Amino acid sequence: MIFTTIDQLSNYIPQIPLLDLVCNELKQNKLLSLKDGRYELLGDRVFYMMNLYTASENNDKMYEFHKKYIDVQVMLSGSELCLWSNNEADLNTIDPSIKDISFQYVEKESALLCLDTGNVAIFFPGELHKPGLDSGYRKENRKIVFKIKY
Repeated sequence: MIFTTIDQLSNYIPQIPLLDLVCNELKQNKLLSLKDGRYELLGDRVFYMMNLYTASENNDKMYEFHKKYIDVQVMLSGSELCLWSNNEADLNTIDPSIKDISFQYVEKESALLCLDTGNVAIFFPGELHKPGLDSGYRKENRKIVFKIKY
């Protein structure tokens, strides 16, 4: 897991080569005007989802994880909390015939991240995380989740 800012994101290109496409897309002025949905940068190798939402008060212990894709979560406006766990994910529970996501029960989280405007959280395959939680502001958020094939 990496926690950084949009301004510092390009520092991680040596570790994640396709991150340069993400950084270039973030420099575009069009992002705040895009509608919710999926947008492709390099077919199924690099794409993103634009999300406009209000954070959830979800208190269950189910965390998500992925097997094939790195999640690059960029908060364009608003604020949310995100839980992260260093427990091992069971990658065998992902059904390859459906999307690259599965959920796992986590007894105890390891970190609480606050994603405010301009923050970026990067989750690698197998890293358990629970994004989109209410930070107390209850405002509308605009977040992009970039997916980079690992």
